[in-house]
Amino acid sequence: MHLVIQLNEASRDVMREIVASQVTKPLHALDVVPDGDLEHHGLDPWVNWLSFSLGRGLVGHQCYAHGSGVGFNGQFIWDNAPPTTRFGLVGVMNVGADLPRAPVDFFLGDPWTPDAPVQPSSLRSYRDAWGYLAKHYGSLSLLPTARALGSILQALLTTRWGRRSMAHGAAMLCAIGRVPMSALVFAFYDWTLVEIFMAQCRRHKIDRGVVFLNGIAHFQHSYWDSAAGNNFITRTYRAMMVRLLKGLDVQRLDILNGLEQQRSGQVFVWRQKDPAAFFRHFFPGLSRRVEQGMTNDTTLMFDSADDKARFDTELRRYTVLQQPLLHIEDAQDASVSVRVHITQAASSAWILRDGQPWVPFEDWFYVYRVRTGEHVKKCYWLSTEAYQMTNPSIAEVGRLILGVSSV
Repeated sequence: MHLVIQLNEASRDVMREIVASQVTKPLHALDVVPDGDLEHHGLDPWVNWLSFSLGRGLVGHQCYAHGSGVGFNGQFIWDNAPPTTRFGLVGVMNVGADLPRAPVDFFLGDPWTPDAPVQPSSLRSYRDAWGYLAKHYGSLSLLPTARALGSILQALLTTRWGRRSMAHGAAMLCAIGRVPMSALVFAFYDWTLVEIFMAQCRRHKIDRGVVFLNGIAHFQHSYWDSAAGNNFITRTYRAMMVRLLKGLDVQRLDILNGLEQQRSGQVFVWRQKDPAAFFRHFFPGLSRRVEQGMTNDTTLMFDSADDKARFDTELRRYTVLQQPLLHIEDAQDASVSVRVHITQAASSAWILRDGQPWVPFEDWFYVYRVRTGEHVKKCYWLSTEAYQMTNPSIAEVGRLILGVSSV
C-alpha cells in the first residue's frame, strides 16, 4: 500500500521527532510551496488541502471557505482515478468524494465539513457528533451536546476500533494537569482516526490510503513553550506513526506537512462563539450562509452583489475602541471572508453602533486566547521516494503522490 499521512501545521522539528524512522525506509525531504506563489490571508489550511486533493491550486479553484470543498465532488483526484486504483481516506480536510462512482472504498472527512459523504454509513453519526462539538465549542447546548457525546460513546463501546481508541485515551490520562484538556481531546480524536483507518484497511484492500492528523497544529498554536506538552505530542504522535507503519503493509510512504508552524510572540486572538447568531443579530437577513472557521474568521455567503454591498455599508456603523468591528476580506464573487481584527484590549469593550453602546463584545465572541505559534508560507514533505523537484506546489504534490499525472 502507498500510505499518505497529512500532518497539519506542525513544525519541521516536530515532524522529524515523530517520524518512526525505525520502521520506515530512509526518507527524503523536500520543501513545498502552498498554492504556488499565491497566499490567502492567514494561509488557511482548508484552502491548502483542497488544492492538494483537487490537484490544482487556488488560482484554479477559487474556493476560500472551509466546508465548501464538497462543491467540487466529481473533480477530486480520487474521483477521476482508474477503477483499478482503490482509495481509502480518513480525516481528510474540506473535501468530498463522488460516491459510489469513485474508486473509494472508505471515506471519512473532517468534522467541519458536514456535507461530505461518509462510507461506511455506520460512521456518520460518529462524524456528525464530532461535527457538532467542533462547530459549537463556545456555545454548546445541553441536549445536543448530550446527544453528541452519547453517539460518540456508543461508537467507542460497540466497535473494536472504538475500544482500541479508548485504550489509547486511557494511556494519555497520565498527562492530565500537565497538558491542556483541549490537547488531549485533539490527540484522542486523531487516535480514533488512526484506528478507524486501520479497521477499514483490514476490510478493504486499498492501493492508496490517506490519513489526516490535526492535533499537532492545535498544540503548537498555543502551547509552544510547554515542555511537558511538547513531550506529550512527540510521544503520542510517534506512537500513531508506529501503529500505522507496523500494522500495515506500507510499500511507499509520504508524510506531508500542509503548512509549517514557527515560534511567535504572545499574540492575542479571539475564538468564535456562535458566528451564525452573531451575524443574524447584527445584520439580519443579509447573509445566506455563515461558515464558522476554527479561530477568529468567518465566511459569509450572499445571494447577490446588492446584499453584499448592503452588508459592507451596514458594517461601517459598528466599531470597537474606535476601530472597525471587523476586517473584511473579499473571497469570491458571492462571498466575503470576515476576520475579527481586535486584540486583548477589547475584552471589556462595547460594540458601538453609530457611536452609541450596543452590546459588550465579549458577550458575542468567545474568550481571547494567547497564540504562541503561527503558520508560515512553507510546506515540508518527507517521502520514501527521491524526486528531482524544486519547490513544487501543494497541487503538484497532490497530483504526483495520489497517482494522477494531470487534472
